[in-house]
Order: sequence, then C-alpha cells, then structure tokens
Amino acid sequence: MRRLLDSDLWYSFTRQPLAMLSAIVVAVFVVTAAFAPWTAPHNPFDLATLDLMNAFKPPSWLADGDPAFLLGTDNQGRDMLSAIIFGARISLLVGVAAVHLVVARAALDDVVGEPAVGGVVAVAEDDVVVAGVPVGGVVAV
Repeated sequence: MRRLLDSDLWYSFTRQPLAMLSAIVVAVFVVTAAFAPWTAPHNPFDLATLDLMNAFKPPSWLADGDPAFLLGTDNQGRDMLSAIIFGARISLLVGVAAVHLVVARAALDDVVGEPAVGGVVAVAEDDVVVAGVPVGGVVAV
C-alpha cells in the first residue's frame, strides 16, 4: 500500500479534481449496486408489494408524480429507480466476469505460450463467422 501512495500514478491522480470526483461517483454507483437490497427504495422482484394502481406514475418532480417513486413506475407499478439499481448489479457482474475471463486467457497465453495452444484456441479465434461466412482473423461489421 505504501508503494502505491508513493507512486507517480497516485500523485497525479490526487492532483486532478475531476479524476477524484469521477472515482467518487463510480464508487457510489458500485456500492449502491452491490448493496441494492438495502439501498433501493423498493424491491422490484417482490411481487407481493406490486400494485397495478401505481402503474405509469411519472417522476416525482412532475405535477402528478409521487415522492415514493423518484423516477416513476413502469406498466406493472415497479419503481424505476429500484429497477435501475438492481439491474446495475447484473451489469457489474457481467463486467467483472469479462475481465476475469480476459485475465485468465492472458495468463494462459503467458504460461503456455500462444504456439502451444494454437491448435485449439488460435483456430477458434481466426475462424470468426460473420453472417455464415468465416472471416480469418478479422471481424467484418
């Protein structure tokens, strides 16, 4: 930890107010998503609490808005803010899983070496199929 605090990266990071603000915002989003059952105002998955009479409520800052539903509700009466917070958990999980897969693949390439794995993995990477036509090593969009 001491090495990080003495590094040029930490020095530059702490001298940039926008970088610090961005890190705080990201941290708040991640903590809010990670603790969604406790931070979300409603549980969008609890069917017992859904009320169809709350369907299509506008956001709370509009004239007909309800302060109980800050961003309004959907067609089933679910709170939109709570749905976004709970949905962020899935997005974070997908992002973390993708990073883990890439790191595992990079570690495999470093340990085994690309030519040793080339018989299986490199062939799969080179034969990307786009619209039914294999494109060697290039993804055509």
